[in-house]
Amino acid sequence: MDGRAEQSIQCEKKLKHRVRDWKTGNDPRFPFSRRHSSPRGAKDRRVRPGRSRERDWTILGKRRKVSQGMRGRASKAALGDRLVNPNQEEQMMKSHIVAAAMAVALVSLGAAGPSWGDDMGPFKMMKTGMGNVLSDAKGMTLYTFDKDEPGKSNCTGKCAEFWPPVMASESDKPIGNLTIIKRPDGTMQWADGGKPLYTYADDKMPGEAMGDNKNNVWHVIMAK
Repeated sequence: MDGRAEQSIQCEKKLKHRVRDWKTGNDPRFPFSRRHSSPRGAKDRRVRPGRSRERDWTILGKRRKVSQGMRGRASKAALGDRLVNPNQEEQMMKSHIVAAAMAVALVSLGAAGPSWGDDMGPFKMMKTGMGNVLSDAKGMTLYTFDKDEPGKSNCTGKCAEFWPPVMASESDKPIGNLTIIKRPDGTMQWADGGKPLYTYADDKMPGEAMGDNKNNVWHVIMAK
């Protein structure tokens, strides 16, 4: 082998070693090969000895994907209940509208109160500090009991001593909204729209309404 051929082989070997050293970052003549810039302005990181540049870039990309996924999950968790399904939001709005409409209807009915004709039989309207209320012929305020059922009185015994029922005679007849029901003991009692009527033992004078909202179950009967 002549000198030129041998020299060419040596140069080729040196070139291969330089390329290998450059890839692994071990070539002292190329200090820039030991450091490289990370994507998107990240800090420079040194290539580890024995690791190729291509492998380092692959691991860095995987780490960036994992960190981005963790940030995405954290942001969703931070939003929490603020992420509302559009269908759920629409259903909530509809339910609020229905509830508001029902509240307005109930308020209107409560403000209107029961209506009676000019002929109220043994009863009359009595003016009190709360307004006009239904009373008996003596002017004693009448009440209804929330625990009663339509057409049935559940106030008996001791209850009836404090809240005397408004009794009806055999000759009495229903008048408009004022009806007559049968009590558990067989006696007859006046009712307003099926709700039994009572007076209160602590009302001593006509126009008094000491029993209104008693225990949150006794109420006067308001009128316009």
